[in-house]
Amino acid sequence: MKLEFDNNKVVISFYQIAQRNTCYENVDRKSNSLIFSVDKDLKKLNSPECPNGSFFDICEVGGSDAKFLGEKRLICSNKNNQKQTVLYSLDHRDRIGKRVVIEHVDGIMMGGRKAVTTDAVRFRDEPSINSKIINVNLTTESCCSDSVEKKYTSLQKDWNVVVIARTKEKEKIEKWENYWYYIAVYQSEFSQVYGWVFGQFIKIE
Repeated sequence: MKLEFDNNKVVISFYQIAQRNTCYENVDRKSNSLIFSVDKDLKKLNSPECPNGSFFDICEVGGSDAKFLGEKRLICSNKNNQKQTVLYSLDHRDRIGKRVVIEHVDGIMMGGRKAVTTDAVRFRDEPSINSKIINVNLTTESCCSDSVEKKYTSLQKDWNVVVIARTKEKEKIEKWENYWYYIAVYQSEFSQVYGWVFGQFIKIE
């Protein structure tokens, strides 16, 4: 999925048909994109056939609290803030090669390039095989049906990810020598999770 801001419009482009919520009437079938004005209720974009009402009631654009993820972020919530999600624009082609500090790790920006996993690989909160493993809860969300969630303790082969940055230096692990990459994984069409993966197991487009 790719998030872009164009004046008062938000454009969400889905890389995979499976990521797209079929309840949205305003998805352009040719470009596979959802386009809406940030000052309008998302309720107006949902199909009237949805029995559970609006997926999100309102979305607004705000400044980013993590500049390496983007200058802006999209904050969506439903009534009473019982459900809230935040999406960042991860496409930073103008910052490719620039230095970045992600928490305490020195890195190099990669510009939000698309990549795919070439094998099952652990997803970690720091660039180290001794760091904590991040679990991924893949969710099929829809206002038209109940959510279906499946928990993974590693990224699976052929998953699409977005590469945000890499470590400054390569590391040798067993027979491989490569960078660690800081990536975004989409748990659902409106949920991103971030962490590190060893570069031997992803292919960058």
